[in-house]
Amino acid sequence: MKSYLLKMPCQSVYVIETDCPVFGSRITLKYGQHIVETDTTATPDISILKEGDEYTVTVGSVSKKTSRPIFYLNRFLYENPSYSSDILALHGGAVEHCGKAYVFLAATTTGKTTLTSYLVSQGCGYITDDCVLLERASLMLYPFAKPLHLRAGGVEVLKKYNALPAELECLSEQEGNDRYVYTPQNSVEKPLPLGEIFFIERTESENSVFQMTGAEKIAALMKSPITVYPVTSDYLRFLSRLGREFGKRLKYCDMNFVKEVIENYER
Repeated sequence: MKSYLLKMPCQSVYVIETDCPVFGSRITLKYGQHIVETDTTATPDISILKEGDEYTVTVGSVSKKTSRPIFYLNRFLYENPSYSSDILALHGGAVEHCGKAYVFLAATTTGKTTLTSYLVSQGCGYITDDCVLLERASLMLYPFAKPLHLRAGGVEVLKKYNALPAELECLSEQEGNDRYVYTPQNSVEKPLPLGEIFFIERTESENSVFQMTGAEKIAALMKSPITVYPVTSDYLRFLSRLGREFGKRLKYCDMNFVKEVIENYER
């Protein structure tokens, strides 16, 4: 039996216990530097035990049998978030250029990870490809550099741009759900000031950047958190402040266009 400490930035810490040596290497592919083996004697928050071809995942008093323990663990963490109260957690990717953070917000399967990977291959610093951690008071972005997980389609796109990482590891949960994993070398290690927020849309033929009205920005920001926040007056004031300073609509068919936007961006 081995124990692992999952310590992600601005979130709760979890102790995970498992009797499966293979699971330890697979969970490292998922969370990278944010999970380490530990000799703690603390009661585990999450237990993952192998039984034949399946796993029993136990959280508190609830147990579930599954053949996809990584998927189930990840879903639990997303459905039971515990972010610091001074942080706004947004569903998006982010890269660094010239000391500032550029954020890309969009729904799942819209190409955020592929775009992030491409920009990192072109010299941008890697901040995150999934969870943007924005401190509300200072508008500083905290890095959350988990390994990048590319879908097969993203791998093919990066091949066309000659931007595919040299070493990829496959993390497979079930047929048709493989992810190709790597950790960029140029990961950001300290908080950065926010440069811009782009609400992105991948298109067939259009490359453009649009101004947005205040109302459009607020509506888009309210759809972007990775968790549900109470819609209080303070929360709305913060989104209004964020929208006054940041927010553009970016449509792209060519990732080089996004690269040029960032490299030439002026506020």
